[in-house]
Amino acid sequence: MEVKTESLNALFNRLKGLGFIERLFGWNKVQALLSDASSELGALQHAVGDLKEQSNKKENSISDLRKDIEVLKISESSLNNILSQKNSEVENLRDGGIKVKQLYATEQEARRQKENALQESNFEKAQISDRNNQVLKELQEVKSELAGLYKNEEFRKTEHNESLTSLKTIQENIKEERRLEQEKIEQKEQDRMDKIRATWLDHQQQAQQFIKTICSKYTIEYADEVPFKGTPDNTIRIASEYIVFDAKSPAGVDLTNFPLYIKAQAEAAKKYASQEEVRRDIFFVIPSNTVESLKQYVFPMADYTVFIISLDALEPIIISLKKIEEYEFAKELTPEERSNICRILGKFAHLTKRRLQIDSYFAKQSIELAYAAESALPSEILEEMLTFERSDKLNPPQEKRTKVISIKELEKENKKNEQEAAGRGINIDAGPLADKINEMPLYSESKEDLS
Repeated sequence: MEVKTESLNALFNRLKGLGFIERLFGWNKVQALLSDASSELGALQHAVGDLKEQSNKKENSISDLRKDIEVLKISESSLNNILSQKNSEVENLRDGGIKVKQLYATEQEARRQKENALQESNFEKAQISDRNNQVLKELQEVKSELAGLYKNEEFRKTEHNESLTSLKTIQENIKEERRLEQEKIEQKEQDRMDKIRATWLDHQQQAQQFIKTICSKYTIEYADEVPFKGTPDNTIRIASEYIVFDAKSPAGVDLTNFPLYIKAQAEAAKKYASQEEVRRDIFFVIPSNTVESLKQYVFPMADYTVFIISLDALEPIIISLKKIEEYEFAKELTPEERSNICRILGKFAHLTKRRLQIDSYFAKQSIELAYAAESALPSEILEEMLTFERSDKLNPPQEKRTKVISIKELEKENKKNEQEAAGRGINIDAGPLADKINEMPLYSESKEDLS
């Protein structure tokens, strides 16, 4: 605390130099200085009191500090003991420090790897961030596009509903077309079966008309009435013998029981063969499309033989039978002549049946191929195929009543066909084609029959 003492100092200096004269005449000035000095003295006293009080406080503080020093000394002793313990612990910690350093090195390596992984992660994160920004940009574009699509949503809904309605109409039209097409196929098959039934029902009349035509053509007697028991469908007379041609056809479309029916009829034909003037060779005339359903075409009975032939075989067989009439007396024929006649008749019968078998086989294959073409070919190709089919036409040679088919002309035509095939590099007598022909089941069966 700082106290001003200028007035006291001025008073003391004034009193030191105060003379007598000044004490008499200059005392007022001294009194003024005394008043100022008195004030400063009071201030000094007050300051001294404060200093005493502060001194007492300092002494109390020093006493407290001394007590604290004692306490600190005690604490220092305790701390020394603790320090010695800590030193022991430090020694132990030094031993563990190596392990800690090793662990620290391991941790540093792991940390380095983690930092590398973190850098890679940060790089990937940057790529992902770029990709995210690109995706956000694309998303914004998609949102813009989606907003545009939302604007046209009502139009699309209307157009979609119209498309659904149109699609349903198209589906219904397709179903109707398929139904009509199926009905057309079924009707076509039904017409074919009806045609087959009608052909078989009219078979007896066709056979009779065909036989009468042949008899008229070759001047052969056709017997409308026979002098023996029974009423055969057709009877002709050659060399004073009646030859029976009975027409046989299936009752229905199913040909399963037709062979049994033919066998039973062959056994029942005894009623004709057992009578006088009736030839022991009985002929059953069947439709051409039923030949393949039979496995036996000759039924040799005890007193007669039944031959199964088709309409196409009638003419050559009747011609062969007429050859007998050229001999005035059949009994005068030599055994060689009879053998030649029988051989020719047998070959005619075999050739006719074989030709019918082959024609029937190829007819069946052709029908199956035609059905396969209609069902398997695409509609565009099938339609174009039908266009060419409608525009095509086959003109086989016509047959005239007064003209006999010349064998020489047939040989000439056959030779011409062979030469044309040879000119195109096709040899039907040798090479792979001949081997394939020999391997055909029908051709191999024919060779076995001839042998």
